[in-house]
Amino acid sequence: MTYDLRTDLAGVARRAIANVQARTTDLAPDVWLEPVANYADQPRHEREIEVLFHQTPLLLGLSCDWPTPGSYTTFDHIPERPLVIARGDDGVLRAFLNVCRHRGARVVHESAGTTARFRCPFHAWTYRTTGALAGLPFKEGFPGVDECTHSLTQVGCREWNGMVWVVPTAGATVDLESHLGPLAPLLAAYGFERAERFTANELPATNWKLAVDTYLEGYHFASLHPNTINLINYDNSMVFDAYGPHSRQGFPRKNLLDLLALPEQNWEVHHHLTCVHQVFPNVAFTVSPEGILINAVYPGARFDESVTVQTHYTREPIRSEAERAAMQQRADLVKAVVTDDDYWMTASIQAGTTSGAQDVVTFGRNEQGLHHYHRSLIEAVARPN
Repeated sequence: MTYDLRTDLAGVARRAIANVQARTTDLAPDVWLEPVANYADQPRHEREIEVLFHQTPLLLGLSCDWPTPGSYTTFDHIPERPLVIARGDDGVLRAFLNVCRHRGARVVHESAGTTARFRCPFHAWTYRTTGALAGLPFKEGFPGVDECTHSLTQVGCREWNGMVWVVPTAGATVDLESHLGPLAPLLAAYGFERAERFTANELPATNWKLAVDTYLEGYHFASLHPNTINLINYDNSMVFDAYGPHSRQGFPRKNLLDLLALPEQNWEVHHHLTCVHQVFPNVAFTVSPEGILINAVYPGARFDESVTVQTHYTREPIRSEAERAAMQQRADLVKAVVTDDDYWMTASIQAGTTSGAQDVVTFGRNEQGLHHYHRSLIEAVARPN
């Protein structure tokens, strides 16, 4: 059966309307007790990095982040995996370990740009944007060294329906079919090929899972965001759907019931429902009338460190300065809400994890997204390498 995004979203909206009218939300069968130690255990944290961030496909951005041949970015937020991602002269996007094959120095130091060659600053070995070794001074001193043996080390990279995925390990492949499963048709239907990059921020936080948790429930809207999110969305009301380890949270906006005055075929659901897609393991992917927002959370080397790369995209080209100003205002608001509210709170929670006050944290039946997410984490971390 062909997937129809419009029909799917109309069904989500009907369920959200029923919840709002009944003043309730989708509910899990029971509460979930999550061990506090899972947020404060260094060996577990290192296991999570190995399994979830070195071996699992990660959504690194959208195709528009690398718009032309020669476009590149460096990426240093995955522990032990410094990356450079570049679109070659052939138009193909590739990812490499940002490590010179001569002495192991960092090759590319700039965060982004456009180039025909990468040049290591140590001894001036140069590489094409395809990763191939292009030249080295005093070549006669290196018999047998050529592009076949000393290209940049390639890691898994795949461009798919306007999205860019990596598995940041040498020689890895990106099996999106297995990873995305039933989520794939939904993501593909959004047409991210048309997106344009607007702006990005990097937001430091505490444990990476505490950061992800903040995107998966609306129970805190009224108490933590009374003058921002709570003015837009209903508090403690959501529609939940699972797609393998991934999920979708549909948060109804305060104008949701306006849909009842319209024929269903005329519903523009994203104007009335904020859909947050949890792309396992680390991304909260929000599609709204205002644009596309990717919050990608990456762990630090320590269990109490992380950074969120928060990137805003427009769904269509910006047509006026008024649209640009409105988009910037929204980006500033989202950054402030996440930094000053959500991540301020996660710092408080992190301090509590090592206090001895409790052995578990309790996720209520109304926090179903958290149940599913932490269940998926347990299953993934328990799998053998």
